[in-house]
Amino acid sequence: YDRDGKLLWRRTLGTFDTELGLASSPVLDGDRVFLVCDHDGDRSTSFDSFLTALDAGTGKVCWKAERRGLGRSWSTPILVPGRAGRQELIVSGQDEVRAYDPGTGGLLWCGGRTTIWVAPSPVFAHGLVYVTSGKDGPTLALRPGELKGAARVAWRQPAGGPYVCSPVVYGGHLHVAHEAGSLTVYE
Repeated sequence: YDRDGKLLWRRTLGTFDTELGLASSPVLDGDRVFLVCDHDGDRSTSFDSFLTALDAGTGKVCWKAERRGLGRSWSTPILVPGRAGRQELIVSGQDEVRAYDPGTGGLLWCGGRTTIWVAPSPVFAHGLVYVTSGKDGPTLALRPGELKGAARVAWRQPAGGPYVCSPVVYGGHLHVAHEAGSLTVYE
């Protein structure tokens, strides 16, 4: 919409099969809008989960990356600095975290084990990407860039992740709020 409320463009993304619906928020970066559309579609519809970049001015699809076999992610992606000043689009999803090239949608890396319940959005601070996954899943600190395997994980707490609440970094600490009313703070 423009500032006067006039519809400028509209994009239909598909029919999604998920018990709780979609909840990922769009991310605006310059002239592009990024949106994660994870769902259980490979079971009963004709398409899998995907990540897409749309032209912010026209709604035209710039690229669409399949996220085959992934579902149940309600997390909003974030853009972080990667190696050599190159940005990475980080998506915390069911079973793993994935980084994509925001210009092409190409997969850059994947890693870090999560649970099937991923609603909290990742956060970035101190050169690390922090992710949590729900229903007592892990909390991880991951290094962006072109690392392989275990070198990507800076640290990991195997349990205690929140179901819905996204973590917050303040100063030198990661704050993880839990729906039951507790707060865990990590250095």
